[in-house]
Amino acid sequence: MATEPPVVSVFCDKAVTESQRNHDRETAIGIPGISLIQVRRLFFPGNGLPHSIFAVQLGILYCSANSIRFDVIAFNQMKHKSYVYCSLMLLIALGLGTYVLFGANFLAGLVNAGGLRSHIELDESAVEQIGVVQDRRLTEISGIGMSHKYPELFWVHNDSGNPPELFLISSAGHTVAHVQLVGANNIDWEDMCVFEAWGKSYVCVADVGDNNGTRNGYQLYFFEEPVFQADTKSEKPVELKIEEFKRLDFEYEDGSGNCEAIAFDTHQNAIFLCKKRLDRSRSTEPLGIYRIPLSQDLTWGNSSVANRVAEIAEYYVTAMDFSTDSRRLLIRNYVSAKLFVRPEGWDWSTTLKSALFRQIPLALQRQGEAICWSKDGQFAFIVSEFVRSPIWQINIEQVFSANQQDFDTARDTGK
Repeated sequence: MATEPPVVSVFCDKAVTESQRNHDRETAIGIPGISLIQVRRLFFPGNGLPHSIFAVQLGILYCSANSIRFDVIAFNQMKHKSYVYCSLMLLIALGLGTYVLFGANFLAGLVNAGGLRSHIELDESAVEQIGVVQDRRLTEISGIGMSHKYPELFWVHNDSGNPPELFLISSAGHTVAHVQLVGANNIDWEDMCVFEAWGKSYVCVADVGDNNGTRNGYQLYFFEEPVFQADTKSEKPVELKIEEFKRLDFEYEDGSGNCEAIAFDTHQNAIFLCKKRLDRSRSTEPLGIYRIPLSQDLTWGNSSVANRVAEIAEYYVTAMDFSTDSRRLLIRNYVSAKLFVRPEGWDWSTTLKSALFRQIPLALQRQGEAICWSKDGQFAFIVSEFVRSPIWQINIEQVFSANQQDFDTARDTGK
């Protein structure tokens, strides 16, 4: 029988004083586990910006909501002062822009998180900010994967509208290498994974984004992790151009759809994909998880069609990743993640259909669309879009330190 997943509190930043934390917990905004301080951290997580700027943002929102009626007065009574009217319209634009950029995805995630069913306390020390992305070219990180050749380094890439390139960064956020895939296209790169198979270490980037559901096909790019001297202390990153890579085209058995989450299962050498649905009105339609077997020469096995093998009760899936041994799977949305554990002798299709999972808390992010495992399977790492995004580390086992026996059972048996 499937276990009931616990709801977890989204934690507050550890740098906040205990008195401030207690005050903010008492002034919650009406959503379980979410407090005002967490909303502040959403706008400026770990960047050291003063809370007064947050107040200015709220002021812009407030003024833009009220200035709609004021600009009518200004237009009727002060038509000759066109600069007043233009200023008011600019204020409206700033307010709406602030909401769209910082509020839409966060609120969507909260609505989704609000549907979870119980509550446990979270040890805040289990989630730690370990760095900040330094490279200002990384404005829309939507995929992350831990390198298998270079310890404590991560591959990341930008979203659509950017060149076909990847960055190798340290856990502190320093760029170590910049890699261009010569001849590749970035229609809408949405996720990536790093895995070892057939004695080699591969990086896979997924061009699978399709917000309008109109694409006729999708692409995966595979290349071997390049060999070079990685120097985390050098101020100048290594520049690499990769011309030898494998491009695989595929389509879904049930038609086009938006996807932002892929992972590689080393247990059965297969690519898994999870579609993303934005329309909650279609809540009776389950979200599909798809699978395509991969051959040793990096070609599709029997078919280039992604077959639907499981379903998940989720709406805003933005990333997923298998652990190195393919015993654990993390599937994240904007505010939390689901941890699935595959019992011995099961495949992932059976495991996902069983709905055996645990809810994992994530740090609040502006637009979190990336997650990956550490090689030893003890930690998960997340990063967000926007310049100077914090890099967060989640101690998966410590999350359930209050009920370690329950977690050990899930880890070892999947039950």
